[in-house]
Amino acid sequence: MSATEPRGVVHPERKASAMAPAQHRTPAQHRTPAQHATPSPHGTVNRTHSRVDIMGVHVSCVNMRRAVALVEECVDGSRHGYVCVSDANALLHARDDGALRDVLNDSLLTVPDGMPLVWSGRWAGSQVIDRVPGPELMPAVLRLSAERGWSNYFLGGDEETMRALIGRLEENIPGLQVAGWHCPPFRALSEDEDERIVQDINASGATFLWVGLGAPKQEAWLGSHNHRLTVPVAFGVGGAFAMNAGTVGRAPRWMQRSGLEWSYRLLQEPKRLWPRYSKVIPRFLAGIVGDPPHLLTGPSRDPGARTP
Repeated sequence: MSATEPRGVVHPERKASAMAPAQHRTPAQHRTPAQHATPSPHGTVNRTHSRVDIMGVHVSCVNMRRAVALVEECVDGSRHGYVCVSDANALLHARDDGALRDVLNDSLLTVPDGMPLVWSGRWAGSQVIDRVPGPELMPAVLRLSAERGWSNYFLGGDEETMRALIGRLEENIPGLQVAGWHCPPFRALSEDEDERIVQDINASGATFLWVGLGAPKQEAWLGSHNHRLTVPVAFGVGGAFAMNAGTVGRAPRWMQRSGLEWSYRLLQEPKRLWPRYSKVIPRFLAGIVGDPPHLLTGPSRDPGARTP
């Protein structure tokens, strides 16, 4: 299925064939896959930033400026891996799911998207931790990519949202390079389809991969595909696609800073979000009281570092 076809539609003549290549752009300047660092086993130590343990998940003690700087250092240092954007709901999932917890802890960065994680980090003693929401991290890194001549590949969402997203990004970020994009169907992919998506991403020569499959699906995808990708850094950003496309609004800044963005979103989508929030908030509070957050002592393992 190409990205120009509606999601989930399989034409009869293609049922026996693999997924067609995604939409591509060919920028004048972009790195080829051979110029990118290739995945390697976990090895050395990460001394670039500290982390705080919140219910077993190692959340990065960073703010937006530091997170973007660390991403740039990863590319310049030929490191390879992924960045997770996690909120309280993601941490509760990870507490009960060891595989998901490992994915979050093996990331280059697991940034705090939401004030509950920031408050937990500050309670543990971090002086630098602050919100790094996916909808803001995405354009911040994309601006960096435009300045550095790095290209981007987008995976996820539906075609309408994707076209709106790329149109707005190209309008707002001069020099943005889009190496390709793909909107997978709402169903399990065959091995052939999955492999073609990976090949398409790698062949695009993109520096950054943006994955908007929703949590925790996108984290599971990043964890299982990291060793097959040649892009230096991949990001799981979930709702950032729709928010940056303009199809979903964000709360006023004062509500974001005061930790009330959840209430704004609840008013927008009460039927979908009330069941989640009514469970997440008390469970998260009980979780951090029973297992208080604490700063990790000593350097953290760096999955993205290269072995000699």
